Amino acid sequence: LPGLTGVIAGSYLTAMTAIAKLSELGLAVPDNVSVVGIGSLRARPWYKPELTTIDLGLANCGAAALDL
Repeated sequence: LPGLTGVIAGSYLTAMTAIAKLSELGLAVPDNVSVVGIGSLRARPWYKPELTTIDLGLANCGAAALDL
């Protein structure tokens, strides 16, 4: 995977899978490749390496949509 510097995964679980696969390929996260997951998961504080996540606040988005 020449030139790969980062991965944005559509979910937290997909991000964890990407980290596992990158590790199998001999790439260390975050030393060689950065990984960002979208969403949140209660296991996050215990998962190593720590994963950067984007919380879309879907509950707030749903509430805002009801106000439209």
